[in-house]
Amino acid sequence: MLLITISSKNGRSAVADDYLLSYITDIAKENPYSVGLILGQSCLGKDYIIHFAKTPPFQSEELKNAGVPAKDLKSISDINESWVADHARHATRMLQGGMYVLGIFVVSPEDVLSPFHPKVKSILSSVHRQLGQSKYLYGNTDNEKIIVSYSTKLKNNIECNFEIDRLHYLKSNEAEWPLQKHIKVILENVEAVLDQAVYLFDGESKDGDEKYREHW
Repeated sequence: MLLITISSKNGRSAVADDYLLSYITDIAKENPYSVGLILGQSCLGKDYIIHFAKTPPFQSEELKNAGVPAKDLKSISDINESWVADHARHATRMLQGGMYVLGIFVVSPEDVLSPFHPKVKSILSSVHRQLGQSKYLYGNTDNEKIIVSYSTKLKNNIECNFEIDRLHYLKSNEAEWPLQKHIKVILENVEAVLDQAVYLFDGESKDGDEKYREHW
């Protein structure tokens, strides 16, 4: 089991199991445009994502009664925000105590976060408004909603944070060096260390020939 941690600018973080990445990847294979709910627990400074619940395609009662199958989304603009909000309301009623609709996930070929797509903002507003209509539903938490954007076209990157915990001593003849030169020397030392480093994924060493998708 691999835990994926998503950190936000306001200091909060969200933790999820890696099987959810496989789940959302399978959704993207079925339809390049999808939307759904993020379900989980909200704790102090951290959210725990338990499940992704795909919102079924919108269909009016008239077409449903006529037996016409629901149509898949063709673009982000086709998402019916009221339909997603209603899905959030029904899901909240079925959740156990302490579980909430933490936010939404969006599957799309395009990046809906940079820039922030107005449709996504509209969906979040509708969900928040719907969950706040009944004070006894306790559907909204005090924290901002989470947005997970899965792009079917953008390349996946593995982010690695390297924390430097070592002292860099200056020689007497280096004291007058400009700061940029000192940083260059430090980074050259870091590069030398990384060249000899052993990289572990979830505590295990992987072969260089193994594919990214075999583990995520």
